[in-house]
Amino acid sequence: METAPQQPAVLDEEKSAFERVDLKQVAVSINEYFPNIKTENIVPLGEGTHSWTFLVNDEYVFRFAQTPVAAENLKREMVMLPILKEYVTLPIPDFEYVALDMKGLGFSGYKCIQGGGFSRRVIASLTSEELAGVQADLKEFFDEVHSIPIELALEAGVRDVDSRKRVERVRKKALPAIADLFTQDEVRYFEKVVDDFLADERNFIYEKTFLHGDVNRSNLRFDETKRRVSGVIDWGEMQIGDPLFDLVRPYFWLGKEFVEPMLAHLPDEEYHFSVAKIHKMAVFLSLGAIHYMKDTYGKEAAIKRVEILRKMSNL
Repeated sequence: METAPQQPAVLDEEKSAFERVDLKQVAVSINEYFPNIKTENIVPLGEGTHSWTFLVNDEYVFRFAQTPVAAENLKREMVMLPILKEYVTLPIPDFEYVALDMKGLGFSGYKCIQGGGFSRRVIASLTSEELAGVQADLKEFFDEVHSIPIELALEAGVRDVDSRKRVERVRKKALPAIADLFTQDEVRYFEKVVDDFLADERNFIYEKTFLHGDVNRSNLRFDETKRRVSGVIDWGEMQIGDPLFDLVRPYFWLGKEFVEPMLAHLPDEEYHFSVAKIHKMAVFLSLGAIHYMKDTYGKEAAIKRVEILRKMSNL
């Protein structure tokens, strides 16, 4: 099942609002809308960018929207997830409980998908045959997701992302705001990466597809017994855009070597261009995330991401 991450022991005043949450109040919120649910055991699972997630009775995952953005994402998931089940082979959340409250927020509940998170540690434990199976699972998943008619997504209110504007925001807003976290040479390096990307029109020539948008190490589920991908959760960041964007988070969190085989079917020149493009997009995504972390949680939280970016960029 979706298991809770181990949290380090910290002083109460150092804990986030999620870590300090009263689990009895979580039960009250669920029972207010669904009194038939016996909330006998609630375990915090994790804190996302805009939501909190809890495991209820060792069987259901309940995700609570913490911002209007998350609530809007939830509404889109309500519409799109039943459609996705017609296209996607891997298990995905099947909402059995959905509630929208008077504050414009809300929550959803679905049966746990078997498996834990996927990580570099898991990759290191795989045999070459098992690794190839996992990569095949994920490639098939992306092929299926990207085959979904974008008209269906647009009707559901899924956002159509302008990749050029995404990169321009990083250049004009994010990078200046976090420049103090890097050396001058590093800032110049990132500025050049962004400027070179914007100057090459090939980066903006692609056929738009529907995207999951957030296949990270937590949202990709792995069955330790079967040694295969067991499902993909959290579709709150689904969007329409460049299909290579769906490989950016796997590239960042799981590594270049994990992603490259999923592009091996491409002609040689397109393969090398795509790998290089994904790397640059991972840099942009990371710079944007660091900006968000600094604004939301402070400089110390952002520095952790800075070190990951340095390592990925060989700085």
